[in-house]
Amino acid sequence: MLRLWTDRINIYLHPDQIVLVREVGVLRRRIADKEIVHVTDSENDPWFSVLSCLKSVLQENRWKGGNAHVILSDRFARFLTVPWDERLTKSERDVLLQHRFADIYGSDFQAARMAVADVGYGKQSIACAVSSVHLDALEAVCKNAGTHLVSVKPFLMSALNRLRSGFDVRSAWLVLAERSCLTLGLVQDGEWRCVRCMIPEEDWVQHLDILLEREELSCGAEASNLPVYVFWPENPDIKPELANGRPVVLLKLSGSEGYSPLADRAFVPAMCG
Repeated sequence: MLRLWTDRINIYLHPDQIVLVREVGVLRRRIADKEIVHVTDSENDPWFSVLSCLKSVLQENRWKGGNAHVILSDRFARFLTVPWDERLTKSERDVLLQHRFADIYGSDFQAARMAVADVGYGKQSIACAVSSVHLDALEAVCKNAGTHLVSVKPFLMSALNRLRSGFDVRSAWLVLAERSCLTLGLVQDGEWRCVRCMIPEEDWVQHLDILLEREELSCGAEASNLPVYVFWPENPDIKPELANGRPVVLLKLSGSEGYSPLADRAFVPAMCG
């Protein structure tokens, strides 16, 4: 089926599932279609199990063609904080980052594709890397399906961009919870102090204080008085109880035509595209 250039397909890729949401319209966008596809783990590398499933999905008429904006679960991305160094050019910084990613995360990231979110002069920023092998395979799947791959972003960055108006990013703890993935970040005085992704215990919400304290110690920051912003699409109304009266703010997407925050919470990761 030939799609209009205004058709936007948001695709969230997670080791367990693929979430698709198609938006149409120009001035007033609305949800025209949505689907969740569960991934059967038949490959040694979960990424290729996901892509095998996506290949089949994109052959269906309801998803064929269109402009794809892909959101990767943070399980598929790697993050580092980037200290400010005015002595380095951008190319020199990127070379050093490439080596850091490879040293920490292994040979798959020796030639990874990276993006750095600069936050201003003199500020420590954050870098994200995704395996080039994985991205090349994703591009091939989309191309073969006649789908235009417009962007690929990790869930962390997609969610923050979508929710930015809901919180003050200058000094805060950020907690983003996906299925089997928890990402913690600390922004202090406008710069990134730490970011960590982990596979959490089922009762992580009861131990969030401990997790935050560990990150605080690891980066040498004093941040126990900062607000904690929590974005948990699957359980948007569960509010962690933290010690010392530390304020907790729940972040949610607002409703829109064709999308109900209550009934369609499972589609929220794709809505962040």
